[in-house]
Amino acid sequence: MGGYGKEGRDDASVHIYTFNLEKERLMSEEVIDSLNSAPEENGYNDISLLINETSDKDELFIIESQFAYVEPSEDQAFFGETVTVKKVIKYNLQTEETEDISLPEDGDLGIPFAYSDGELHFANIVSNQLNLSNYDIDEKEVTEHLQIETVYSQALSDIFQTLVRNGKLYFVPSPQDISELTTITVVDLDTLDINYHGKVEYVSPPESNAEANIHFNYPEWRE
Repeated sequence: MGGYGKEGRDDASVHIYTFNLEKERLMSEEVIDSLNSAPEENGYNDISLLINETSDKDELFIIESQFAYVEPSEDQAFFGETVTVKKVIKYNLQTEETEDISLPEDGDLGIPFAYSDGELHFANIVSNQLNLSNYDIDEKEVTEHLQIETVYSQALSDIFQTLVRNGKLYFVPSPQDISELTTITVVDLDTLDINYHGKVEYVSPPESNAEANIHFNYPEWRE
């Protein structure tokens, strides 16, 4: 996928490119839609693709999101973010057909991070909570919802580094406060049942006057 914006305009045309790796050449190019990818005074817009293990082989989702910064309160040290998904487009790679996905107008689902069995899986972060929702795109309704306490200094960007394998979500946020240790959460995406939830702890705490800064980023899967 690629995008082209025009000078003085906020929108960008979204292009789908098909390459033949054996012949090493471009086979086709299609313009899908015009979406907003411009920065704003108090935030930014983003265009992303939803492609991962749970997606059907012939389908992908193009997502237009708007992020807004939230100033910290007196008891907080870091800026927060809110996100609103403005548009979700379902694209069939074989037929080249597109479909606009309807979302709840008053919903606060967050960001779609996976797709399986006709459901989009959403995640949102509010303070120290990870909120998960399953949304049936045909019935246009939320089928499951789950709230989990994680870390206080997490950010919405942590959702983009989640790991999805074998129908499960592996969530390890990267605290902005480097003195805060992270949590590890494993959730079954079909039922939103928690398979594991625990907090990382020091096995050997730093000695007096010593510092230990630990950063967790992008969990990886190994057989």
